[in-house]
Amino acid sequence: MFMTNHNRWTVESAQKATEKGALRKWLVNYLKNEGNNLKLAQTVEESTDKMKIEPPKMMLLSRMKIMVGPPGSKRKWIDKDWGKNIEKFVKLIESGWSPPPIIVTDFWKPGISITDGNHRYEALKKIGYKKYWAIQLRNKNKITDLESSPAQGSG
Repeated sequence: MFMTNHNRWTVESAQKATEKGALRKWLVNYLKNEGNNLKLAQTVEESTDKMKIEPPKMMLLSRMKIMVGPPGSKRKWIDKDWGKNIEKFVKLIESGWSPPPIIVTDFWKPGISITDGNHRYEALKKIGYKKYWAIQLRNKNKITDLESSPAQGSG
């Protein structure tokens, strides 16, 4: 689960991919590699007619719905090593690592759900961030937006 090349998958590299018109390719490559989320990578790759990918933007963490959690939580997916994994991310962030954008979607339920980045989200919240960069996967048949801020930084 843990990063082998965490300097490659940054907010800045996602922004550069956006400028070049290659955000979908960046996202698929990230998910197939460091993101370790092959099912989502395949969905993003194959859903060009159904899915719009919004460029990275600063979003309020409080508006995102977390989907993974520790045993005993009522989340959609369970991670038996939740606490240990969160602590690893906290240490990485505190040592200067800038996590990739959180990937959110409006596909599942009303509201915005995290589809990749649940551990990053939890670590960022634990450290005290209120906002972080996110890439939103939108159902082209639905309009949902998350409050955002053009301001950069943690917060």
